[in-house]
Amino acid sequence: MLSLVVFTDIDDTLIQTMTKCPSTDGLKALGFDSQGNALSYATQQQQSLIRLFKEKARVIPVTGRNLKALKQTDIGFHDAPYLVTSHGAMVYENGLQPAAGWKHPLDYADQQQHLADVEKQVEQWMRVNKVEGRCRIIIDHDAPVYVSVKAGRSSRCDWLHEMKQEFIRDWSQHAGDIHLNGNNLAFLPVFADKAAAVSFLKGILGDCLYIGVGDSYSDQGFLNLCDFQMIPSNSQIVNGDKT
Repeated sequence: MLSLVVFTDIDDTLIQTMTKCPSTDGLKALGFDSQGNALSYATQQQQSLIRLFKEKARVIPVTGRNLKALKQTDIGFHDAPYLVTSHGAMVYENGLQPAAGWKHPLDYADQQQHLADVEKQVEQWMRVNKVEGRCRIIIDHDAPVYVSVKAGRSSRCDWLHEMKQEFIRDWSQHAGDIHLNGNNLAFLPVFADKAAAVSFLKGILGDCLYIGVGDSYSDQGFLNLCDFQMIPSNSQIVNGDKT
């Protein structure tokens, strides 16, 4: 019998913010900020799914979180044989060291420069358009890995769609993709690719039964590499939000 490997996204798949939970009944805090304050929760159904995965499979997170943010969850996957972080920019193996054979983000010099350039361009765009939010470069293993733009919680976030449309052509010519989900926009360089990371790990793990779990269009590539896909009913993929 083939061993079971589950590649799973984290946010909006296994946990989400309180406002995205269908009910407050039975919620368990599993995601925290750097001060230990609860930010993300799992429903009873998600808690059951997490327990099932732990009991039956080798679970490998495939997340947009960097390693620091992943460690601020209490899902229990830190002892996984591998971790895929920062939208696929980094692959860690046991001991939380970069996996042997995985090309480090700092090896993409032109992409690193483009991340710095787009951060400045985005900040300028936000000032000109007078929108509330924040822009920053996400760091993983001492390397810039992608640009994150987040709308303020109390502000409208339709401007993120406008920003994506204005930047997408130039960004696609020089780099990878721009992913928008809710009030979060991510400028992803070519090396931040969940599908590439999962393909790399499948080459190491060999013949297994692979299940992919994810909610957003940024997950679709790695889901398609798995034997079966599991998608939350209330998700970007299901709802068809193509912003």
